[in-house]
Amino acid sequence: MDSLRQKLRPKHQLLILKCYPRLPKNSAADVKPNGSELSYLLYYASTRRSKLQKVGSFLERKTEHDVYKAQSARVLVTLQILTALLENKVVGEGSPFALIAPYVMRIISGILQNTNDISLLEATQITWSVFCKHQDQAVLAADHEYRELYEKVVGQYAEFAHKAGAKKLGKNTTPVPIHDGIRLREIGLHATKSVISSDALAFESGRQLLTIAIPAVLSNLRGDNAAYLEHLVQLSKQNEDEEKDKAVNRRQSMATIRTHTGGERTSADVDPRAAEGTAQDADKLAEEGVALLALGCLKAAFTSENRAQTRSAIISVLRYLGDLQNYRRPQTSEKAASDQLVDSWAVKAFELCTTWTPVQDRFILLVTTVETLVHLPLKERDLRQHVLYATLVDSVLRSDLNLIGLSVMDVLLGLIQQTLRVLQYSGQPTTTAPSGDDLRPTTSSGSGVGGTVPSEAHMGLIDNLKACIADLATHVYYTDQISDMISAILMRLKPSPAPVGQQNPVATAAAIEEPRSAVNEVASNASLSARERPNSTSGFFSFDTARQLALELVRDIIKVANSSRARNSSGVADSRNPVHITIWEGTQWLLRDPSADVRMAYANALIIWLELETKKSDFRLDVCKPSPRKKAHEPTAGAPANGTTLARRAVSNASATKDRVQSNATKKTSSQQTFLQLLHLANYENALQFAATSPRDIVMQSTLLATLIKRLGINAVASGLPMIFALQEEIARVESPVGKVRIGTLVHGYLWALVEVFDFEQESVGKAILQEVARRKGHGIWVREVEYPPLPLHSIKNKMVSNQGEKVLAEQVVAHEELKAFDDRQGLVDAVLEHYEATVVSPAPSAPGSPGRSFTLPTTMDRTGSYLTAKPLPDPAVLGKSRDAMMKRWTREDCLAAIAAMAPKSVSLSGSRSSPTQVLAAAAAAAGAGNHRTLLAAANMGQRNENG
Repeated sequence: MDSLRQKLRPKHQLLILKCYPRLPKNSAADVKPNGSELSYLLYYASTRRSKLQKVGSFLERKTEHDVYKAQSARVLVTLQILTALLENKVVGEGSPFALIAPYVMRIISGILQNTNDISLLEATQITWSVFCKHQDQAVLAADHEYRELYEKVVGQYAEFAHKAGAKKLGKNTTPVPIHDGIRLREIGLHATKSVISSDALAFESGRQLLTIAIPAVLSNLRGDNAAYLEHLVQLSKQNEDEEKDKAVNRRQSMATIRTHTGGERTSADVDPRAAEGTAQDADKLAEEGVALLALGCLKAAFTSENRAQTRSAIISVLRYLGDLQNYRRPQTSEKAASDQLVDSWAVKAFELCTTWTPVQDRFILLVTTVETLVHLPLKERDLRQHVLYATLVDSVLRSDLNLIGLSVMDVLLGLIQQTLRVLQYSGQPTTTAPSGDDLRPTTSSGSGVGGTVPSEAHMGLIDNLKACIADLATHVYYTDQISDMISAILMRLKPSPAPVGQQNPVATAAAIEEPRSAVNEVASNASLSARERPNSTSGFFSFDTARQLALELVRDIIKVANSSRARNSSGVADSRNPVHITIWEGTQWLLRDPSADVRMAYANALIIWLELETKKSDFRLDVCKPSPRKKAHEPTAGAPANGTTLARRAVSNASATKDRVQSNATKKTSSQQTFLQLLHLANYENALQFAATSPRDIVMQSTLLATLIKRLGINAVASGLPMIFALQEEIARVESPVGKVRIGTLVHGYLWALVEVFDFEQESVGKAILQEVARRKGHGIWVREVEYPPLPLHSIKNKMVSNQGEKVLAEQVVAHEELKAFDDRQGLVDAVLEHYEATVVSPAPSAPGSPGRSFTLPTTMDRTGSYLTAKPLPDPAVLGKSRDAMMKRWTREDCLAAIAAMAPKSVSLSGSRSSPTQVLAAAAAAAGAGNHRTLLAAANMGQRNENG
């Protein structure tokens, strides 16, 4: 009967059955298919492609029967037959592979689902690895049923690989022992690594598998803190080094090679940690091996040069880390500290993923994380995820990893928008905040939206976002990056934002005179849609807390850009351009902001800029000579014609370059003068307004003015000293005795700084100033915090309230007229200029011109070394102008008129572009009449006309 049944079988079934050797049931021997029969089966399958489906169908039915009957040996032979078919050059490629692939996956899936033998599960790894290498991407993308079957098998392996939950075999309901569970996780990780390393992830249809594989891999890497991951990375490197050493070892001599006689292995052949300790120690060692395997899987997901795969992988990682944060919610304050350690593990995992990614693709991880953060709803339950993602971004930004290709400005704007969202909706934690252009602030003043103060949790998130923005300055990849970053922030603080170099000084002056109107103007800009906003400056800092935060961002960016960390990172931090003074044009009104915290933040940011971004050459006077006429370089009539055209062309190009450089220097000098004049105007108005009520503002102004003298020298004194003497004249008209004392302190504090900076303590004028300062201190009519060197602003108390004794003492002193004014202005100016000339360093001798030149060309071009370029030796004419400026009588009206005269000629403040002269005259008249509201209206109208 058996022989008859064999004769009636189809040929493919006979060939398959002949491949199985004769073995006892459940034999433990190392079974293999019969070699000659297997070769003939492969030949038959490669020449009869139409029979592949029948071969697969028969093997599927036979495997299902053998698994049910627990015929493990036969199942092992079946898996080897499938492996041989897949490795065949004909069957393993193209359409033949597509014919047999579904049967292979169903066979493997059936074994994973039904067998109770772990050895069978381990045997499927080889077949699955070969299957993944030969995966047909076209079929995977086109055949929906085939893709679902593939995802099912991947999911089964991922379930084995996942660390959470008890492991079970087949239909059993009893969990397997710990050591068997570790073996199952190894099986799942090996299979998962085969999937990640295959070409299936190069296409969209295959990248969805990462959402299944990545969580299983990361679950095996979970540890208490970042030290666990660092330990695994170190072990992985040691293993790689040992494998390299084994690969390069030469064949050992027979005289020294060790032989194995069948006895026990020596200690050198096994891990010494496995030879000692208990079974639990052995399980820990096995766990370590599984973790190393998982680390290799995660590394394989990010070492690919496929950017789409990298993006999908990091999205899966972020989703897992975010879910992990939601599961670990500390219920008490004691658990909060231990929960922070989990964040360190997540940060280290993210850093490893970034490190493994090819250097040209690392920016993808950062950009994807920022996008995920921005699109995450602002709900209380998601706040921990916000903090986590911000921490991940900051950890990479503050590192020395090369992030070439990163769009710094896009990331900056995204983080600014997110920071504003958190600020605006921190008072409504249960409301989902809209994103983008739907943001609408509800008020333009107060600590936050609607006058609410952000909660502690929201402030923690804001601090993380601030750190991200500041640490963007660690990686500088073009020379003007820091300037662009600061400009993008400051532009959102200006009442009438415009590109750098096009600010209307009249509008700034009007904002200084009417700061509350300027605040409303910023709020009105924020309420416009993105298309209606000037220059598309979305995300205005339209309320007090936002403006304070923006200025703190500017301060932190400058600090980070000048830190050693930025210089040691990859990029052009050492050769970047310094932040130019024109960046600050239009922001002087912030010194007059209604909020004291905003005023302090602005002064602090400006002082940090002066200390870190200015150079020693900025202390010298500016000199901008007119460019020489081209006629001076033209050859005479008797000059030879040979080379005349070339010489004329070279002279023309050189002159054009020099003219362009000098033109830029002239513009920078004009911007410097305008900025300093408006800044001193803001100081003047502040001193009169807050002298009687805010000692904190007086100390802040004294520190700022002293820093201006120290860093900019006569460039700042030229407009600052006349303002100080005008302020001294105002003391007699101040009604409050305390205000008189504080303004007097500000005036003599400025004079004290002049004495110290220009070093004329031994001069009679210097002695007089220092004696008056000492006398006022002795009589208690001096603000104690005003010193030289000035105190850091962060050391100034938030609230400096004068006591009643100070008020009584001030009234008595003023009644006895003990506030002596300083009147030797001429001697002071002479001392400043004399000691300035004495401290100027002589210039280095210029290099001689090259011999044999047939035309005159400058050997070195005049270049602007910084934004306040200065010649080593001042011109007497320039010194004369500086003397006149310092001796000039200063009034508010004259300052406003001078500012109006320096306004761009192409801007019409009255709405007409054709009559700039009349407009300037009207603006000057409005300023002279003290009509600041009219000036503000004119400035706003002119800005609207300028924007079209």
